[in-house]
Amino acid sequence: MLQLERFNNSSTFLFGIEESKIDKEKYHQKIIRCLRWAGWLCVIPAAFWLYLARTGGNNGYDGLFLGCMVLAILFGSFILTTAKSPYWLKTRNIFILAVAAIIFIAIIVFIPLYFAYTICRKIDVK
Repeated sequence: MLQLERFNNSSTFLFGIEESKIDKEKYHQKIIRCLRWAGWLCVIPAAFWLYLARTGGNNGYDGLFLGCMVLAILFGSFILTTAKSPYWLKTRNIFILAVAAIIFIAIIVFIPLYFAYTICRKIDVK
């Protein structure tokens, strides 16, 4: 039977791996999952902007609609390509991303980013 060892800093080691590292890795996986959801949810606003550009007729807003569509696609691809980066373990970075999502993209993208933000704050508290 394996014994748990205790050190002066009161961190518990289990099978040679620090318990707080296991928790941080678990939370990091949850953050990655939330970021991937947010990235894929950027397709919905992009499809909406494309629909408006196609059905808008000749009202002069086609360029604006296509620009918003490109912005949503670039935002989603940025989130998806950098989801595994340690850059997203900082609460400040996720907060900036969430604010940019709610201002420039859509509230549906903000929801999983908010969950990622709360998970990241749990890591900072521990």
